Amino acid sequence: MEQEKKKSNTKLIVLIIIAIVIVLVIGGILFTRADKTSAPEIVNTSDSQTEKITDTSTENETVTNSEPDTEVEEKKETKKIKKGQKIKTEDYEFTLDKVEFSYEVLPENTSSVYSSYPADKGKVYIDINGRIKNLMKRDIRISELFEASAIYDNNYTYNGFVIVNDDNRFNWASSYTAATPLETVRVHALIECPKEVAENKKKPISVFLEVSDGTIYQYDIRK
Repeated sequence: MEQEKKKSNTKLIVLIIIAIVIVLVIGGILFTRADKTSAPEIVNTSDSQTEKITDTSTENETVTNSEPDTEVEEKKETKKIKKGQKIKTEDYEFTLDKVEFSYEVLPENTSSVYSSYPADKGKVYIDINGRIKNLMKRDIRISELFEASAIYDNNYTYNGFVIVNDDNRFNWASSYTAATPLETVRVHALIECPKEVAENKKKPISVFLEVSDGTIYQYDIRK
């Protein structure tokens, strides 16, 4: 009896050991398969993300490179103008009467009290003097007239502002009415610059007027 019990215990132990081995083998196989199955997914996911990022950066580069092609600046036309010449746009007619240096710009009427534009110490105005006739069916504002600038010695740029003569004074605010429909008014474009610009006769100086249609007119004071 005891021998039979020992044999049965031995068989039981052997069976348990075999069962444990089988479980370990099967578990190892399943773990290996699971590991091999999941690893490519992680790599593929990482690769796909990398590819997406690369594609996105390529798209961004394409957009950036295409911007200069779509945003081409139009070169504005420049024409020469002389004293007495008339410029006509859809908005107004402008006649250039004179261009001169002035240390104090005066209104047309100085018979009594008047306002003026004296230049600051060491400075001088380039006074572009002309007439504008409003061709629009509404009032035209000072800000809608033109822009003025000057270039001295081909290197130094000075920007100006526009004022409208009103008897013994000047209107200067950009929102002010310059002229009613078909009215003609006197306008000045004043460009303040160092007095050297006026006194040095050997160096060139030109003024530029950009009118309402975008055309730029050049008047040479000294060549």
